[in-house]
This record gives sequence, C-alpha cells and structure tokens, in this order.
Amino acid sequence: MPPLCGHHDPVTKLQQRILATVIAALLFPATIRGATNQSTVIWFNRPAAKWTEALPIGNGRMGAMVFGGITGERIQFNEDTLWRGKPHDYVRAGAGDQLAPIRRMLADGKIKEASALAKEKFLSDPVRQLPYQPFGDLRFHFPGHENATNYRRELDLDSALATVSYKVDDVTFKRETFASYPDRIIVVRLTADKPGQISFTLKLTSPHTNSQTFAVLPYRRPRCAFSQPLFVPQFLLKKDQDIKDMTQHLLLAGKVPDDGLSFASGVRARLAGGKLCLGDRELIVTNADSVTLLLAAATSFKNFQAISGEPQVRVTSDLKKAAKRSYDDLRARHIADHQKLFRRVSLDLERLARHRTFVRRQRFAQREEKLRRERGLLEVGVPSELTAPRRVQRAASISFKIATTFFSAFGANPLTSMYSGTFEPSALRSEQ
Repeated sequence: MPPLCGHHDPVTKLQQRILATVIAALLFPATIRGATNQSTVIWFNRPAAKWTEALPIGNGRMGAMVFGGITGERIQFNEDTLWRGKPHDYVRAGAGDQLAPIRRMLADGKIKEASALAKEKFLSDPVRQLPYQPFGDLRFHFPGHENATNYRRELDLDSALATVSYKVDDVTFKRETFASYPDRIIVVRLTADKPGQISFTLKLTSPHTNSQTFAVLPYRRPRCAFSQPLFVPQFLLKKDQDIKDMTQHLLLAGKVPDDGLSFASGVRARLAGGKLCLGDRELIVTNADSVTLLLAAATSFKNFQAISGEPQVRVTSDLKKAAKRSYDDLRARHIADHQKLFRRVSLDLERLARHRTFVRRQRFAQREEKLRRERGLLEVGVPSELTAPRRVQRAASISFKIATTFFSAFGANPLTSMYSGTFEPSALRSEQ
C-alpha cells in the first residue's frame, strides 16, 4: 500500500480485508439511485480548519479543495500532469556489473552492505518517482463579512457541487463550486439574495517560486486608479492569439524546478452588475449582483518522453470555449455528466440522520450509526473514482488530483479522512 500524506491513521491489511468484505456484503442489496429518497450530502457548520477538512471536487483532470472561509476563502487546485522531474533514462550505468557482488553479500548475510551497494550503484536513478506537485490557489478576500451567521458548507455527492452559504446582516451569500469534465474547467459562482452586495478581491497564486501572475483587462476597460502599469506576458502576443480574447483574466505561468514541466492557469470573471478592475496582480470586484469565475489549468506534458507542449494555448482555448456558455448551461452539463456515472450504483441501508459529518464521526465511535457510515464509505468511493482520469490511466484516485503543499506523490483522500478509514473503489472503471 503506497504511503499517504495528510492526517491519516495507518490501516493494517487485516482491517482492509475486513472493510472490503463488509462493503462487498453490503453491495448485494444495492439499488439504482433515484429509486429511493436518500441524502448524499456531507455538511459542516464551520469552515475547514485544515486541509483534510476541505471539500474536494474533481473532473478527472483537475481537482480542487474548497476550504469554505468567510472573510478569506482558499480554493487549492491541481492538474494531473504536474509532476517534478523531466524525461530521462532511469537506467544506472554499470548496474549489471553490481548484481553478482550484491548476491554474494546477501549469501554471506551482509544485508545492510548489499542494500547500500544496490541503492548506490544498481537501482534506478533516481530510486523513486519524483513527487506530484501542487498547482496553485485562488485566494479571496471578502471585506465586511466578519460577523457572519447561519454558516453552512456542504458537498453534494450526487451533483458534485460544493456550496458555502452564510448570512451577513440581512444578506445571504452563497458560493457554489464544481469541476466540469465536459468543459475542462472549474467554476465558482458567487451570489447574494440582494442586488449589488458582492465585493471581493481575488488573487491567483502558486507555491512554486518560479511562477508569476499576470492580469489582463477587457479591451479599453478603465483600470483601478491605484493599479500598476499593465503588463502583458510575451506568450499572449503570439500571432495566432488575439489579445482581445484574453479579457478579464488573471493568468499564472511558471515552471517546476530543474528545467521540468512548465504550467499555466487562468481565471476569467463574468459579472452581472457592479464593477471589475485590476489591482496589483489581482481582480477587484465591487457591488456586483453575481459573479461567475472560470478556472482552467494545463502543463507542457505531452507524454512521458516529451514536455514541449504549450499550456497557455490550452488554457486560453478552454476558457474561451467555456465563456460562450451560460452558468446554467455549464452547471447542467456538469451534473448530467457526473450523474451518468455516479448513479450507476447506490446502497440504501436506512435514512441518514440530519447531523453534521463531525457528529456522525463521534456517533460512529460510540457504535451508534455503523450502517450509515458504511453506506457513506460507498458514497465517498464513487466520486473519488470519478475524479480519476477517464481515458488516460495516469492515476486512479482523487489523491493524485489534490496534493497538499507538502509536495507528495500520494495525497490522502480527504473524504475518507472525514470518515477515518479506507475503502475499495466502486465498479465504475468500465465507464471511464
């Protein structure tokens, strides 16, 4: 079993077998989803305090963790081809000559010496695969939201929608986030139940030091009075790209260390009412009725031997195509695509109690809702499988889409962390 990062208790092979047996037994009375009225919502009454408490979303290529902050929101996102390293020959020169000495050491009981020699002169260079990399973060700041009430954040597994809502004075604010497979983007929708109430600043950042954010405004749109001179990165000036298409964007471009993969991401903002302007490498929204943000990301990865792709071209293309669709259309296409796979299987044991997930975990420890938790593990397994690549089998777990800032090749599945266990994936591979 590969090592897991994050806050995850070790699970023995015996525990894995027991859990797999339980789930297999419980799958026998499985019914087609929709035939029963059942809850598929994981919800909390406070923002995530750490990475494993954030709500995960993914579309098979991109993944994100939604923390659900009030005055400051963080959406950490990843793309499945952003890894450390570059194409090279892993074979260590002269390795074959070391096989006989290693065997002699083992025969003589010199285990440590044999291990050291193998590591130094026999095994591949490097010995292990280099780690998967985090991509970037959307960082929101909402002024005046300090005294929020009626807070709720939830992940609906049936629709793959992560939602945050709360009330400030007499205004209810709502943020809805999803990762669309058909449109290859992550969408964030911000609304309020009264007009002109949405104001925030947005930054697009990356933990990689060799990266930079650029901001591009709509053609001839006035800039904020205090903003810096407009800088257009060189790749936007290519002859086959129209600068007018790069409107209302935050753009992030960078490169992983040691001359590895290059990467790019972009955010496009669409407002109903209000004002949008450019600050110091950030977008500033003032008094909007609603805002739709489209996030795209790509790397220079072509295959394991070639990393000469142009990620900025893919990003601008994905954003341009998605921008032609309304929010309702993007949302409907996402839900239809997700449910086509998610609703293939369900497990109906008994009605889920209307308790927060933290409360369910406490009750499970007291043996009060085992059946609900076992069904929950199945529900968690399905969307985790859905976040894996559907056609190119690079990784078969949400873990690979969502990496913490610890730069680990294997990330803990945050949904199973909420349920304090591990699980076997549902039978969805044939559809992917």
